[in-house]
Amino acid sequence: PAAIVDWAPFGSSPLGSPPSLTTLTRDVYSPEAVQRLHPALVLRGAQTLAHGLASLHASGICHGDVYAHNILVSPDRRWMRLGDFGASFFYRGKEAVGLRGEDLEKVEVCAFGRLVLELLDHLPREQQEGAGRDRWGAALDGLRELAGKCV
Repeated sequence: PAAIVDWAPFGSSPLGSPPSLTTLTRDVYSPEAVQRLHPALVLRGAQTLAHGLASLHASGICHGDVYAHNILVSPDRRWMRLGDFGASFFYRGKEAVGLRGEDLEKVEVCAFGRLVLELLDHLPREQQEGAGRDRWGAALDGLRELAGKCV
């Protein structure tokens, strides 16, 4: 089995930075990165990331590092892609050594849910209130409910 991913155009950048000693297990989001977040990007990105993880799991592959610093965002902020497969591993058939695929998948689904909740929490206020709320509120509420079920 192999994982084949889309080519990331020049200028694509990580969604976040790795955790610091202060944040420990939480990625760090620069003010610029937060300002560039948009409900459409978060909604589309969550769908793309969920599809990517489901495809990996269907092939018996665990990504192993589902965090914002391993998510690439296109220069035009139209898409997100799962990247950095350095911690990935093939788990199918490893039950004999104590690795249960179902358990590994649950861990990654939880990580996905936490990532989505972080993104929703970092959306600029003006995109969550007033006209932004009118346009995106129901979809964002639905995504928040789905992410909550993942954690």
